[in-house]
Amino acid sequence: MAEYDRHTRKDQRLVFRISERYLMELQRRAIREGLPAQVYVSSIIQALFLFMFLCWIPAAGAADPDIHGQLKKALTCQGNPLESVRKIAQHGSRSYQSGYAGSHFGQELQYTSLVLLRTPVVIAGAKAYSVVAGTIQYYEDFGGIVHARFTGDYKKVVAALGLAPHKKGKSFYKKTGIDLFGKPDHLCPMTIELKPLEDGSFVLGCGWCNG
Repeated sequence: MAEYDRHTRKDQRLVFRISERYLMELQRRAIREGLPAQVYVSSIIQALFLFMFLCWIPAAGAADPDIHGQLKKALTCQGNPLESVRKIAQHGSRSYQSGYAGSHFGQELQYTSLVLLRTPVVIAGAKAYSVVAGTIQYYEDFGGIVHARFTGDYKKVVAALGLAPHKKGKSFYKKTGIDLFGKPDHLCPMTIELKPLEDGSFVLGCGWCNG
């Protein structure tokens, strides 16, 4: 995995040809996700290569339950979410045998930490098999810097976490009143946010200055 990480810096150009039909579909999906087409395609390619790399690693059992607890805390703005996911991703890159794998790729202001799980993180019955932390915005009108895409009943999660409807759209949120270091912050606090998606899934995560 360390070898993979060394080769994910965005310092090379790649040119390839695809049909007009596929290009239009990629552009349509990028617009739906609220991303520039180039960023959307780049994220797909990176995710594909990471998946291919992980397929070379022998299967493992369930992840340490403490990992699930740490990820659940990160998604709900407890502790330092960004640092927690980054550390788990770095450790997972060396030990997929513990039931999870991870990678940190990108550089400077555009980077992503990704954790993949063999058994899901569960919040109020909803399940997610991967957790992402980084600076790239993957969903339109969603400010979660640490987030996961869940399947399940989002209304149960809203009730369990005590989230309130957001005045700007169909998302839900809850301000914690503290910053990444646990200090009182009413200007830019960590904020739990949930956004239902068109396919019935939803994204849940923690961000700051997004409430």
